[in-house]
Amino acid sequence: MTHYEFLLAKRLSGELRQWYQYGLAPQTEQWMTYYEYSLSHPDESQLEIANHFGRGHSTIQRALEFMSTPHR
Repeated sequence: MTHYEFLLAKRLSGELRQWYQYGLAPQTEQWMTYYEYSLSHPDESQLEIANHFGRGHSTIQRALEFMSTPHR
């Protein structure tokens, strides 16, 4: 299970909203959005995704890498 799959399950159950009160990074929702976009547009490069969202390439790279790594 990846970080994205884990966080998506928590979002669907309603738990994710509570986690923000306990210190979950505020950019988590944005990172999930970037990852969802990358999944629905597999032919776009990270640079194209960065341009789409008006973000830096390194931000997109960090987000996609984090969301795709296994959750322990």
